[in-house]
Amino acid sequence: MEEKELKISLSEKEYNLLVKTKSNDTKEVRQVNHYFDTKNLTFKKNNITLRMRSETNSIKLTLKIKSKVQNQIVHSEEYNYDLTKKQYRQILECPILIFNILGSQASQCIFSLGIKAGDIMYLDKIKNLRISYEIKGNIVFQIDKTYFPNNKVEYELEVEDLSSVEGVLMLLKKDFGIIAKNHNPASKYSRFIKYLNTDTV
Repeated sequence: MEEKELKISLSEKEYNLLVKTKSNDTKEVRQVNHYFDTKNLTFKKNNITLRMRSETNSIKLTLKIKSKVQNQIVHSEEYNYDLTKKQYRQILECPILIFNILGSQASQCIFSLGIKAGDIMYLDKIKNLRISYEIKGNIVFQIDKTYFPNNKVEYELEVEDLSSVEGVLMLLKKDFGIIAKNHNPASKYSRFIKYLNTDTV
């Protein structure tokens, strides 16, 4: 599955402006992302994220491969797999079990990098509060407050499945007085690594 998304960094003030906007379909979800890589961070070096994400009613294993940035929109290929709570616990204890879940195509993407199943290790987690609601023109804002290692907190706006970013930027400026300066910041995984251990960046 291809994912197309626009990411915009927010200040805490801008974040608060956006989350004050409420609608009948406003949703609030608490997420925990668990990240996996090799000792040498092979995934990070190849713009790949391997994570388990738990929410209230779902757990997913995702392999996400960034393919390109076009017109400020990030294009990625995603492989998603639903997990049971038992599988979730087992993978945290023994990451090699990930390969019992991944399909052949996703596994081949990993093996093509010279990675062996036993090379995969669990790193750590982040917590994310995501508030989402539909705004003008069927645009859905996903507003994140993310808690990274070492007590670092960041804020960002994500909008998916866009063909163009101009409408979103105009909406932010007109309705919220927000002039977006940092489009497409580094992925959450890259920032996770940065805050986990700055020596690895």
